Amino acid sequence: FRAVIDFEDATRHYFIYDLGMAVTGMCAGGILRLSETSRALLTGYQHVRKLEKSELETLPLFIEYGALATACWRFWQYHINAPDVERAELHLQMVKKN
Repeated sequence: FRAVIDFEDATRHYFIYDLGMAVTGMCAGGILRLSETSRALLTGYQHVRKLEKSELETLPLFIEYGALATACWRFWQYHINAPDVERAELHLQMVKKN
């Protein structure tokens, strides 16, 4: 399995922010929960750098923050910056569903 992870805002925020954004990107259909793939990412990450207790506790908040940031960017991009009717509803994918 090979992948490229785009840490576009890396080093500008807390380490856990990067992980929250990565997990958000792995969430299918806007459902914000840890998938098998995102659990593997976290396990692999911790082989390189152990997460602190406070980071583990706040990870769910950073996953939600990642979803909100993504939704805001998509809304701005496809409604204001470069309107695109075909992508205009993409921000709705980031809405938390139960």
